[in-house]
Amino acid sequence: MPADQKPLNVLLITSDQQRWDCIGRLNPAIKTPNLDRLTARGITFDRGYTVNPVCTPSRCTLLTGQYPSKHGCFHVGTNLPEDYGATVAHRFTEAGYDTALLGKAHFQACKDPASPESAPQVHDLDHFDHWHGPYFGFNHAELVIGHTSEPHAAGM
Repeated sequence: MPADQKPLNVLLITSDQQRWDCIGRLNPAIKTPNLDRLTARGITFDRGYTVNPVCTPSRCTLLTGQYPSKHGCFHVGTNLPEDYGATVAHRFTEAGYDTALLGKAHFQACKDPASPESAPQVHDLDHFDHWHGPYFGFNHAELVIGHTSEPHAAGM
């Protein structure tokens, strides 16, 4: 990138269950003013398709650019190896971007006590004194943790 060119901001928003018509811009019955403002100034993937209807394999595919048959995450509760290799976050970091992951990732099994995404780690805050990231190439990570201990998430 030329030195006088300002890098673009990249904001990728994903959700667990959101059909193509679940934003106000595409469905007048729905009110999503903040998302509508973002889509008016950016890119909306109107014809995006997922490789898997389950969140973990889809997120791992988005992160790695690989099919579940390559990265190995076929369902919730499988682990993407921390040493998997370069991810899209690594590539953005290499290009000079400061990267962050905010929210629910599920790149690691939530029931695995060794995973930063597992509920036991939240209760053992000393764990994070020894964890310094990066997390799958993201410079910063603020993970939503503990939601799998809710009754509807039994077995995750």
